Amino acid sequence: MEFLPRGSSLPGYDERSRLRPGVLEENFGLLGSAEKRRAELLYLRSGRNKGSKPYWKEMMAALRKAHQWYAKGYRHNMSQHWHGVQQLSLEAVLKGRIKRPGQWEAALQAAEFDCESKAEFWAFGSLAELWLLAPFAGRSEADEKAAHALEEFVDRVKSRQKSPEDLDSLFPVESTRRQLARYVEWWTVEKGFFSKSSDLAERASALLPILEV
Repeated sequence: MEFLPRGSSLPGYDERSRLRPGVLEENFGLLGSAEKRRAELLYLRSGRNKGSKPYWKEMMAALRKAHQWYAKGYRHNMSQHWHGVQQLSLEAVLKGRIKRPGQWEAALQAAEFDCESKAEFWAFGSLAELWLLAPFAGRSEADEKAAHALEEFVDRVKSRQKSPEDLDSLFPVESTRRQLARYVEWWTVEKGFFSKSSDLAERASALLPILEV
């Protein structure tokens, strides 16, 4: 299969998947997320073992694999802004820049299109992170736009909440909060990311209170 590394396989893939739109890129995204979670566990283990180099090396390898899987999913369908955000995020984290700003523009436009649906909420989270990443794509900082997108995101998620006890419906907010927290607690220049240029710790930290629901 042209989208897969030689000798690898994709869970749930068969020829019939070609007839079901979204299946292939969804699997790529799941593989990317699994590698990112693995990287985070290795990062935590590294800290508990006084910065163990083997754990750190494995962590970086897992992040690179995550980037590759997200990139495959995004190239397969560039209307999937979530894959684009994940790819571009890791590209900035690992390399300190977004090599192809046009991909940032495409992801932004795809997210904006999805935001036109009254039932949509995830796309606002994508918009917020894309605006946070804007300087790495050669654009000016747009923290006000990121904050506005997050506010709309939270409002739409909360509108789905059936009762104050229905905490499960708030999962999208918690998931987005964890993602932004990575820029503050993990993906920093101090810890060797962003090619030691400038990171997003301060700007992401300023956005996190919006997600405290």
